[in-house]
Amino acid sequence: MPTTAQAPAVRRASVQRRPPDEYDDQWPPRMPPSVLRYAEPEAVPQQRRRSGLWYLLVPVFFICLGAVLAAIIPPAIQQWRDNKAFGFPRTFQTSASVGHGDPHSPGSHFIAMNLDGNLEVIELPGGDPAKYPPQLYRLATLTGSSADLVAVTVSFGDVNGDGKPDLIASYGGTETILFNNGKGFVPRL
Repeated sequence: MPTTAQAPAVRRASVQRRPPDEYDDQWPPRMPPSVLRYAEPEAVPQQRRRSGLWYLLVPVFFICLGAVLAAIIPPAIQQWRDNKAFGFPRTFQTSASVGHGDPHSPGSHFIAMNLDGNLEVIELPGGDPAKYPPQLYRLATLTGSSADLVAVTVSFGDVNGDGKPDLIASYGGTETILFNNGKGFVPRL
């Protein structure tokens, strides 16, 4: 019989029994509990304690903001309304029967103007302009940075009780009265 070389016998290592919760297919391999190093817990950032000053500053800021807006917005709205109603330069027109001019056309037309702070009223009597020319009445001269923004209005009423309508001009909270003498308006009778 021929001799054949036999393969060396394979020695098998003894198989240790592992607990059923450990497997060879875990990656990375599980370390024994005695070797595990746990990360330090992250420090929780401490919240800054809010100062009581914020509870005072925020309302004060909004109160100041409201005061500034209350000081700016109403005058701006009033100026816008005056621009819309009276234009620029400030003008006001009306018609009234004051007894000046042609007896067949007793109505007169009045134009009140604020020209750079000079308050004037122009009367255009009814009838022939050659016979009844326009008359100019100067009321006042205003000064200041916004003198040209003051609106002037004109109304008529018998102030002194003589039966003739007198001219009452109102501007900036002030009233000026020009008395009717039958031919025009004068400051005093």
